[in-house]
Amino acid sequence: MGKWSPIYFVARLIVTFGSMGFYKKFEANGQLNIPKDKPIIYAPNHQSGFMDPILIASLRKKQTHFLVRADVFRSKFIITVFKWLKMMPVYRQRDGKSGLEKNQAIFNQCYRILKKKNGLIIFPEGNQLNKKSLRSLKKGIGRIALGAETKYNFDLDVNIIPVGINYGHHTKMQSTVLINYGQPIPISKYKSLNQISEAKAINEIRKDVEKGLKPLIINITNDEYYDTIEEIRLIFPELVHQKAEEFVSNLYTELKSGQQLIAAIEPWITTHEDEAKNLKLIVSAIKTDTAALKLKYHLLINRKHSVFGSVAFLLLGLPLHIVGVVMNYLPYKLPEWFVNKKIKDPHFHSSIKMIGGSVAIFTYGLISSIIFGLILGWNYGVIYFFCSPFLGLFSLKYWVLYLKTRGRIRYNLLRKKKDKKLTELLQLKEELLIVLEDVFRNNLTP
Repeated sequence: MGKWSPIYFVARLIVTFGSMGFYKKFEANGQLNIPKDKPIIYAPNHQSGFMDPILIASLRKKQTHFLVRADVFRSKFIITVFKWLKMMPVYRQRDGKSGLEKNQAIFNQCYRILKKKNGLIIFPEGNQLNKKSLRSLKKGIGRIALGAETKYNFDLDVNIIPVGINYGHHTKMQSTVLINYGQPIPISKYKSLNQISEAKAINEIRKDVEKGLKPLIINITNDEYYDTIEEIRLIFPELVHQKAEEFVSNLYTELKSGQQLIAAIEPWITTHEDEAKNLKLIVSAIKTDTAALKLKYHLLINRKHSVFGSVAFLLLGLPLHIVGVVMNYLPYKLPEWFVNKKIKDPHFHSSIKMIGGSVAIFTYGLISSIIFGLILGWNYGVIYFFCSPFLGLFSLKYWVLYLKTRGRIRYNLLRKKKDKKLTELLQLKEELLIVLEDVFRNNLTP
């Protein structure tokens, strides 16, 4: 249990380096909140299947175990691999009485992990949902934390660390992700209450974890207007940052300004029912019209976009892009094809794409470099092996720039010929700005 398995070590390397290419920005905030040399239970929100735990584990020096729903342990091979990856099954009521009885053995294993001061990841929401909302928390995390302390006479000093995971997009490459660590919750403070009532102590832990998680994430609580609020964040991020008086230098300040928007707009929706319905229609129309014109929201901010520098770079970088595509297209596309054909649950798409892509690129690059070495000499083989992933990353960035430049050119041309649909879209944008000015003026907290 305390030993590093070879597969865990390799998987950690894959995730560490794979995340560099998969995400445009990957940042962590609040790591100083994690107590040193103490047993830690990480309590993250859960939005993206396997991606959530593997990102947290990749940032930790100590090997980290995590609980996974038991129904994914379907064969001896998977059970063996998951064991090497420090994954443990947890059974739910739907798994039957026999499954629930097995949980005690898993809990005992968790207690031993904490005694050895290895990290443990438990998702207090229970299951995953790719929405930016915190759901009701389960009591399992409190039960395990108190169970460990009780078994060892409250000598472990177990701490729960709330962890906010904030994705720019849950499944797309070249999105962003912020891992946001909150203040530690020492389980020792529930000792007296636990002696009176274990159920009350577990419930208090649940409440404190929820309280600790909310400041770490985007938490949209209005279900009826969820899509509207989330779309506004995407349409006018610069306006949101300006009104929240946040200078956006990293993903953390972007998170804080998004939280300010929610704090302003949700009360406004409650007190302005008719205006809120109109806001919903405006946002929906902007979304539909932007997609119809094959544009992106960021293009609507400026009247005209400069493209000269981007076009020059694209022309000069085209030969390298072609080489990078030739060397990496197959291993890049294979995981995407597999996910689209075989994986129905979108919560697992990003993790399979990242891990599968990293393994495919490494394997394909190794085989190709061996072939090059045999044909042209081993010096060329070594050069190919090390250059291939960097050229692949360059090609990916190049393609993103190409898409952005193409969008800017299209927008400029539509503006130049005074396209009717674009004119109507820009008018809708101005209407939205007027509504948002009222929202921020009356409800933004200083």
